[in-house]
Amino acid sequence: MDKILRALICGGQVSLAVLQTTRLVNRAAEIHKLDQSAVKLLGGLLTCGAYLASSLKEVSGAVSLTVKAKNGDGAASVSVDKQLHVRGYVDGACNSSLKGVVREDGFSQPFVGACEADSDEVSDLLEIYFGQSEQIPTAAAFKSSFDASGKCLYYGGAVMQLLPDASDSAICKAAELLESYKRGAEEIEEAEVIFE
Repeated sequence: MDKILRALICGGQVSLAVLQTTRLVNRAAEIHKLDQSAVKLLGGLLTCGAYLASSLKEVSGAVSLTVKAKNGDGAASVSVDKQLHVRGYVDGACNSSLKGVVREDGFSQPFVGACEADSDEVSDLLEIYFGQSEQIPTAAAFKSSFDASGKCLYYGGAVMQLLPDASDSAICKAAELLESYKRGAEEIEEAEVIFE
């Protein structure tokens, strides 16, 4: 079962969300008949969208994310509402820059943010988006693992955000925890390769 777990850590100075979205990602891959690179991209956007939508306050809130290739050859988009109803697509070879995030909080006019990034990692795009558009220091890591046939065995992530006035020690501890998560995810991937 897919999950989003949230907590305050480092003395309540850092917000942590841990996401496991394997079923969601596999369902999207099955519906759209995607290859592994498209699954990684759409999986990242679905995971990111679920994270953003889970923080919405109003029942009528929703989030949309769009990624476009810099050369214009492809795009991917995801839309998620507060109840975590999700839809998305990948069109062409898209692995470049986050062009738009629309957050409709259910109160008034939607908030629209955009950023440019030279990365094909959705977690990097999320960090840059929050830093540029919402001025919230954010660290994210999304990890995936696939079997020899291309089926996604695991998709998940961790997102940390500093709360206002976070201390230097809380910042250091959060960085250590994120690195530990990344190492653990890599060890899981390596173990699955060894035992295939």
